[in-house]
Amino acid sequence: SGSEDKDQITEALQTVLSHMDERNNNLHSTIGRLETDVSKSEVALKIIQSKNLILQGEKDSMGKRHRELERKATILEEEKGMVQTGLGDLKDRVSTLTVINQSLQEQIDSMSNSQVKQE
Repeated sequence: SGSEDKDQITEALQTVLSHMDERNNNLHSTIGRLETDVSKSEVALKIIQSKNLILQGEKDSMGKRHRELERKATILEEEKGMVQTGLGDLKDRVSTLTVINQSLQEQIDSMSNSQVKQE
């Protein structure tokens, strides 16, 4: 009869609406979880970005320090060369003075010997 048909249609529509509400609720739950995941991912990204900035700063600082050390090493190498040259000059001077000293000693000895002979 018409009344039964109406009741069946109403029941069927209520079942469909109930399923739609359930699916809608499930979608909202899923969207909520996804939004939470996105928020967590954004926080993790910000943490990683700040760590990256810190590491970049450290890298730049280490690069600067490395260049400073290279400059100091170059200066020390130049100074070492100058010291070695100066040391070589001093050795030459010592040799020259030693020769002069020996020559003077020989002259003194010679003069002493001639004085002894004269007496």
